Amino acid sequence: MTLLYFPVQTRTSRLLFPEKGSKPASNRTSLRRCRIRVSGRSIEVPLQTGQNPRLELVSSDSNTLGIEAKSILKNRSVSFLNLSIQIEIDGELIPFEGEIQLTQRELFLSASDMKTLAMKPGDLVFVASKTARPTIFGDVIVRASDQSYFSIAEHEADTALLTKSDAVFVTAAAAGQSTEDDAPPEIILPSRFLQISEKTNALITEAHVWRAILKNKKIWVSRQSRLTPAARDLGKSRNVFEFEL
Repeated sequence: MTLLYFPVQTRTSRLLFPEKGSKPASNRTSLRRCRIRVSGRSIEVPLQTGQNPRLELVSSDSNTLGIEAKSILKNRSVSFLNLSIQIEIDGELIPFEGEIQLTQRELFLSASDMKTLAMKPGDLVFVASKTARPTIFGDVIVRASDQSYFSIAEHEADTALLTKSDAVFVTAAAAGQSTEDDAPPEIILPSRFLQISEKTNALITEAHVWRAILKNKKIWVSRQSRLTPAARDLGKSRNVFEFEL
């Protein structure tokens, strides 16, 4: 594999939130901070203007708030996660009804670097650093971009003694893994759902439906899920299913 070095950009959790009133969005909120409160736990994050409310969490903050990181690998609504979240902005408590997503390790590659490394968007790779504390980062997702750089949570960079002046390189591709083309993504569901499989293309049978009924739980049906005819009829008659939109 050709050895290319990439600059580092660090990220923290942040809240994207529309500005109140009819005034156009400005950069004013980028200098502000707010507090996120979930079931007695809280964190403070930067507040930035966004068209739709979205909370982006790094893994350490997700753990602090008691939110299972695997449950927010994809954008998830607060109602789907069955969470009660409040945001405190300038002393005012506001219910948060937007989406939550985990901030993951990402390697953004230009078209030329993508071609040189023979990679495609969605591939998973290992990225290595040569700092005073050499580290290999796994589960790094390849993304297409105009510029190439490695994006990582600030707390992970600090642990590896990695700064913005350092550079990293791809040490290997994760064998047979892709987040977009090969194996279906894993999903961890909120506790109100029956956990059938960690794969989104699970086969749902009548036995699964009866188990959900007995345990007073719902069954999450993703776009890739497969339903047996008996499971479909029983689940619909008992209002067990919640379908991915």
